[in-house]
Amino acid sequence: MNKKIHEKTLLFFWILGVISLTLILIIFNQNTDALLLICVPLIYLILFIIFGQIHKYYIYPGMFILNVICIIRYIFIPFFVLLDGEYSAQAYMTEGIMLMIYEQICLGLFLIFITNNYYRKYEKNSQVNYLQNDITKGPELVFKAIIVIAIIIVLINPNALNNFNFF
Repeated sequence: MNKKIHEKTLLFFWILGVISLTLILIIFNQNTDALLLICVPLIYLILFIIFGQIHKYYIYPGMFILNVICIIRYIFIPFFVLLDGEYSAQAYMTEGIMLMIYEQICLGLFLIFITNNYYRKYEKNSQVNYLQNDITKGPELVFKAIIVIAIIIVLINPNALNNFNFF
């Protein structure tokens, strides 16, 4: 019972966060060409959070990495692009956004299929299996340690990011 309450609370905060971020983008958007970019977080909310429910499967290393990548790609990047207000290739903005939405829909439908067919069957088979709990504790701790170490390295030496070009 406690796990279901936790999942519903987490789902509520995900939905609230994405909707509030989208409302901020709508209110402060000055460029009408980038209005389509506001659809990206909403599609993420509908396909990934509500139907795919990928937030439930963060204990699996692959789904954890996918969650982080999707949040950065579909929530934070559109937010920062709209906040910046300057676009390097204004002529291709609409085409780029449409490709991003198409990619998001394909990945979302794939995730809905995977979560419905693979992960839920896997959880039903291992509900009583205590070995599963021991297996997932190790990788979860390792990934958290890697993230903490990476953040500490970046805080201590910000020049470490100079070799990376994200754009």
